[in-house]
Amino acid sequence: MTHIQMQTRCLLLAESGFMPTLALIIFLVIFAGIVAYVFIIPKSAWQKDAQLPMEKPQQTQSEKEKNHG
Repeated sequence: MTHIQMQTRCLLLAESGFMPTLALIIFLVIFAGIVAYVFIIPKSAWQKDAQLPMEKPQQTQSEKEKNHG
């Protein structure tokens, strides 16, 4: 890559505009907030959430009969 090509590439990056910079700043703020949230929440909250069921429990046939019977 020649010196002129490198200068042109640097100018294009420097003059890319305000919106990409703003998008990067917003992304970094949100990312840092999520990381901070993960480390600030007490471990007991994560342990409580870990005990929650992944799916809704299925009713057995006898439970269905009791509910409708």
